[in-house]
Amino acid sequence: MSSPSTPDEAPRLAIPVGPSVEVWRAMSPAARAAFLDEVNAALSERRGATRERRGLDLLVPESTLELAQCLSDLFGTDNLMGRLNGMVNSLEAKADAEATRAQQAATRAAQATTRAAQATTRAEQAATRAAQATTCAAQATTRAAQATTRAEQASARAEQASARAEQEATRARVAVVGLRAGVLAAFDVRGVLCSDELRGRVERCDDPATLQRW
Repeated sequence: MSSPSTPDEAPRLAIPVGPSVEVWRAMSPAARAAFLDEVNAALSERRGATRERRGLDLLVPESTLELAQCLSDLFGTDNLMGRLNGMVNSLEAKADAEATRAQQAATRAAQATTRAAQATTRAEQAATRAAQATTCAAQATTRAAQATTRAEQASARAEQASARAEQEATRARVAVVGLRAGVLAAFDVRGVLCSDELRGRVERCDDPATLQRW
């Protein structure tokens, strides 16, 4: 244990408290070195006071490891060096573990993003195929409507042709009737006596050429 301070003795520097894992991970290399220098300064002050009290003529070590080793020799704290190294190693190991977990989480997030992008691409492709199918169906409907229109137009033309044929047949019948009447009138004008049989043949004849020959 250290001896109590005398009234004339200057206050000693307090040994800094080790930072947490999060703080140590966030510290830059320069900040970590500064923290270890603070520990050096506090331990150096205690070593100087002990050397004066014991009358030891020792050189002040230059490095933290040498200083810690000297303090171990002076105070008999053989595990001081191990504690300091253990603290640093523990903080660094925890920082590395946290960094590894963060990297793994980032990798999983990137994989999830990739899967989401792939799912979005598949959905877009499916939407494109659906749009193409809709377009094909619309084109087929249009072609069917055009075919129906052409069929209706052909049917209308057929009806018109049938109507014209009917009109022509009507005119032909009227012409035949006129020819029949003309033949009979010609017989009467010429004084040709028509028997009932001949009159019946004329009235039953539908051939214009035969009627014209008569």
